[in-house]
Amino acid sequence: MGFAFGTDIILDAIRAKIGPTLAVGGQTLTWAHVFEGQPLRWLDTLNSPSDYPCYVMRPEETQAESGTSHKKLVLPVTVSIAIRHPEAQSTIISPKAYRAARLVGEAVVAKLEDAGHNWGSQYIHSRDLDTCGVDYDLTEELADQGIACYSLIYNVTWYEREVR
Repeated sequence: MGFAFGTDIILDAIRAKIGPTLAVGGQTLTWAHVFEGQPLRWLDTLNSPSDYPCYVMRPEETQAESGTSHKKLVLPVTVSIAIRHPEAQSTIISPKAYRAARLVGEAVVAKLEDAGHNWGSQYIHSRDLDTCGVDYDLTEELADQGIACYSLIYNVTWYEREVR
């Protein structure tokens, strides 16, 4: 088996585990968009209510660590979730908008956490939730558009030339 660089494998696994819909508080949300890259690059361009909810996956630099048999590779991936909330359309964000973003974000984290330690991939060795919560900075940046955001970061590990 040759070297398999894991970025596409990891992003595909995240997309598959989040799925096309999300159940939150008795409602089913359908993702309008899934992007890769810098969140503001995408979220600044969306201006229709039908563009939400959406999420942006931002893979960071892969960290490599030599081991005794194979090189250990760790890819941090930030997933920024954006919802449009009617009470977030002013310079003052409503607590309801923050709560709505938190509920959607926590439902995504629950889906990813319930999906197993390697998200069903033969390449992923493990994944660790590094941080998650309402992204206050991103929400403030997009407040005038009525967008509230939640971000989570996973550190995903795989080994060079090794499958599970």
